[in-house]
Amino acid sequence: LVYLLSYINCMQNVSLVIADDGVSTIVPVLASGLMSVTVVDGSVNVQGIVSFSSSSVVKSTTASDIEVTTGVLTGTTGTDAKLTISVSGGKLYVENRLGGSKNIHVIINT
Repeated sequence: LVYLLSYINCMQNVSLVIADDGVSTIVPVLASGLMSVTVVDGSVNVQGIVSFSSSSVVKSTTASDIEVTTGVLTGTTGTDAKLTISVSGGKLYVENRLGGSKNIHVIINT
């Protein structure tokens, strides 16, 4: 029974609307997991998967429009024309520098 309790998986579905040069934060249920990101916009096709822990983010996809870093994002921290994902202080940050407001769907598995 203890083994089963320690193996419980949690999924978070989050829909974000982020203005250009804007940032949203997400507090994951656990400190590490996988995050799937999809920009829902007819003019931009951005999809990717990253793995995260309390102190790092690693891009698990070859998506060229996504970059990862650590630290608090401010809206203009990442590269212009990119979606930047970061972790800091137990929060995940998603920064939109793709140009224009974007609908972003996030699924987090912890």
